[in-house]
Amino acid sequence: MTAAGELQVTRRHPLIGTEVRGVDLSQPLDDATFEELHALWMEHLLLIIPDQAITDEQHIAFGRRFGELEAHPSLAIGYASGERNAAIHTAWQIFYSSKAQA
Repeated sequence: MTAAGELQVTRRHPLIGTEVRGVDLSQPLDDATFEELHALWMEHLLLIIPDQAITDEQHIAFGRRFGELEAHPSLAIGYASGERNAAIHTAWQIFYSSKAQA
């Protein structure tokens, strides 16, 4: 859906967070688009990518681009497990995985 440089970025708060449009996470991302998203994440610390009709598997694949996924520790046992848990909480895992790579 997008090539690098076609993302629409709207800052949501002066300190943290930006909204990103113009990307379809249901499709594989080319490396340039991913690098642009990664740079935005490093700059703004939180990415809001609205209106994504993606499966759990697509969510997991997107999260894995940032690093190894881990289950969120605050989930009640039995609510979700394994990769479904990871898909539900990708934002947390992305943050957490970046700490291990630092």
